[in-house]
Amino acid sequence: MSTLLALAALLLSAGPGPRQDLPAPTACRSLPDQPGHDWRLLPAPTDAVRVAAIEALDRHAFPARLPDRKGLRTDGLLVLRGGAIVHERYADGFDPATPHVAWSCAKSLTAALAGVAVARGALDLDASICRLPPVPAPGLAGIERTLQPWEALQPRCDLTARHLLQLASGLDWNETYEGKGLQASSVLAMLYGVGRADMAGFVRRHRSRAPPGERFNYSSGDSVLLSAVVGAALSPGLGPGWPTAALLEPLGMESAVLERDAAGTVVGSSLWHATPRDLARLGLLYLADGCWGGERLLPSGFVAASTALSAPSRAGAASGREGDRYGLGWWLNRPVPELGLPAPWAGVPEDAFAARGHWGQLIAVVPSLGLVVVRTADDREAGVFDLGRFLTLAIAAGRAP
Repeated sequence: MSTLLALAALLLSAGPGPRQDLPAPTACRSLPDQPGHDWRLLPAPTDAVRVAAIEALDRHAFPARLPDRKGLRTDGLLVLRGGAIVHERYADGFDPATPHVAWSCAKSLTAALAGVAVARGALDLDASICRLPPVPAPGLAGIERTLQPWEALQPRCDLTARHLLQLASGLDWNETYEGKGLQASSVLAMLYGVGRADMAGFVRRHRSRAPPGERFNYSSGDSVLLSAVVGAALSPGLGPGWPTAALLEPLGMESAVLERDAAGTVVGSSLWHATPRDLARLGLLYLADGCWGGERLLPSGFVAASTALSAPSRAGAASGREGDRYGLGWWLNRPVPELGLPAPWAGVPEDAFAARGHWGQLIAVVPSLGLVVVRTADDREAGVFDLGRFLTLAIAAGRAP
């Protein structure tokens, strides 16, 4: 036991290596109504144009429910301007206090946690993930269950946190869900099959099909591995409850629950539960350039880098997958002028970006208009949700008079 304790102490004191160079901090941008425990609700509009816009949004988002889970099925809708609630509506059985699974919106939360780690000097986005020490699994007595060093699982020392943020690890990953062959699905095997006990280890055992950083490939595995990397960076200083200490508590996300696998890794690709109002706090953090309550949580320039089209995503557009506009953990509405490709969400400002999740979950941010739009849903019918049309209606409802 003494040998194990000494080894653990040595590894946990190793740190992530030299701190990466960060841009000089800029002053925090204040939102007029950034929420604390309470939220400001703007008065209901009285002018005919805005009333009609809200009615049109509600008609679209809340149609009559069809049998067999067909059609558009919105559970919750929230439109905020400058941090204040412009419009809020819920389906039967849901209300502002009802947590909802956000599915892959968790990828954007994991990206924010990576930003916190960078701001704290605990993570270099461009350093090998093998520079991080192993981390004791939370809630387990002793250190017999300490996770193995990264190299002991599968050599992935060519990967960086930036590759994982870009969903560009190059690993041979197949992200399929309903209606496809379940045995061929990497993500279902990770969440519910052979990989569920140690999801990050399962991801690392996949072979490569492209060099890291070369191509975009939508992968929940990349986000789970990123979550393990961020946990290794933050837990030595913040303890096993690092997501709460790093971000959930500062943002006031009291309803948020992040599930973990049996090895203690936060499932950073999905399985994030929160109320729509708490989901909105993530969008408001990015709307405020990474600041909250006058304090900078994300480093200067991180939001701008997160919402710029990544090189792997640009390469994907060049190869014909023009819908893949991705930054660092967020979907983008960016055009690719050199390829003659317009912004993918027609009628929506090009600076808009979004966290998106299975069955229609959405946290959208439109910085030029000061808007955040949240949708929780249960869209089981493929292709029923038109993001561009929905955001166009939400923007019309949320615009300042």
